[in-house]
Amino acid sequence: MWGAAPPGTLSAGVGGAGVGVRRLVAVRHGRTAWNVAGRYQGHADPDLDDEGRAQAERLAASLRWLRVDRLVSSDLARARLTAGPLARGLGLQVLVDRRLREVDVGAWEGLTPEQAAELHPAQHAAWWAGEDVERGAGETREAAGRRAAEAVVEHATAVPPGGTLLVVSHGMVLRAALRQLRADDLADLDEDPPHLANTGWLEVGLRV
Repeated sequence: MWGAAPPGTLSAGVGGAGVGVRRLVAVRHGRTAWNVAGRYQGHADPDLDDEGRAQAERLAASLRWLRVDRLVSSDLARARLTAGPLARGLGLQVLVDRRLREVDVGAWEGLTPEQAAELHPAQHAAWWAGEDVERGAGETREAAGRRAAEAVVEHATAVPPGGTLLVVSHGMVLRAALRQLRADDLADLDEDPPHLANTGWLEVGLRV
């Protein structure tokens, strides 16, 4: 079995290491000022705020017990700055992959939900009704999930069987990627993955 996780860890179906089985640890970036303001971030590149930087340091301290073979981050600053303390604590370099960016929300970037509803009423109504629309002429969650899942699989195959891939990315795209991996029967997830809080993380078994 994998090593025991510390208190507060979300764990999803990680079994014994075997041929073709890797461990994925998926991490959401630390807090930004846009998170506090409730603004859609998408491919915009706001920095971590002071609390976000502190969250990243606390996360790194709490995950020092991990044995990680590869650390990969989205290319956006909020993910890279979260990955930095992890890399230092684990003695690894950060590989950057653009495919791990957040879902592109196009013209919605920087808007609050109230502003999006005012400027894009039909699209906003469809989104809140549960439709997977291309917000602001961006991309759907499904499309973003496919590109991010592709990146996860590619990096996971570079990890030896029984090894660990640590991915630092974004809330919506991580959830979409995990849903895609589950649909493809590649991830050991018994239920729909959660939307992670800032610096929240999820441990999942991958069959790749």
